[in-house]
Amino acid sequence: MTVSPYIAVLAAALVIPTAGAQQSQLVTGMDLVTAQRIVAALDGQIRDVVSTPTELDIVAIDPTGLIFTIEGRVCENSKCAGVEFIVSYDLDAPPDYKLMNECAQNTVAARFSIFDNGLYIQRYEILDHGQHFNNLVLSLEVTLDIGEAAADCYFGDDYDDWGW
Repeated sequence: MTVSPYIAVLAAALVIPTAGAQQSQLVTGMDLVTAQRIVAALDGQIRDVVSTPTELDIVAIDPTGLIFTIEGRVCENSKCAGVEFIVSYDLDAPPDYKLMNECAQNTVAARFSIFDNGLYIQRYEILDHGQHFNNLVLSLEVTLDIGEAAADCYFGDDYDDWGW
C-alpha cells in the first residue's frame, strides 16, 4: 500500500506548529524577572523580594489571599538552576505529625514538612535542561491548590481563609 503524497503533506501540516503558534519560553534558570513574570501570570502581587547573585526569594499573594514563596535553588550570578514553590502556614499549637502525614498521603505531587512552627507544602522544579514557562506557572498553580487542600485537611475549620 502506498501513501498519497497529498495525505503525507496534510498529516505533516497537522503536527507541525505554524510559525504564528504561541510557544512558551524555555526557562533554563530562574532569575528575578522570570519569577516576577510567574507571579504576574497568576495575577499575584509581590510583597517582598530578596535578590542577590546567590539568592532569590519572592514572597507573593495570589488573588484569593494565599501567601506563597518562590525560592531559587543553587543560584550563581543571579540565575538559579532550580526553583521551589512553597505554601506555608503558622502553627499556633504543637505540630501533629500524624495528621500531617495523613494529609500528605492525599497527594504525591508535593512535599509536606513541619519546621520552625510552620507547616510547609513544597514543589521543586529542576531547570537544568529547561522547563517551559507555562509549565512553571501551572506547577505553581498546582502547588497553591495543594496548599489550600492541605490547610483544609490539617486545620479543618480552624483557619480563616487567609484572613491573617
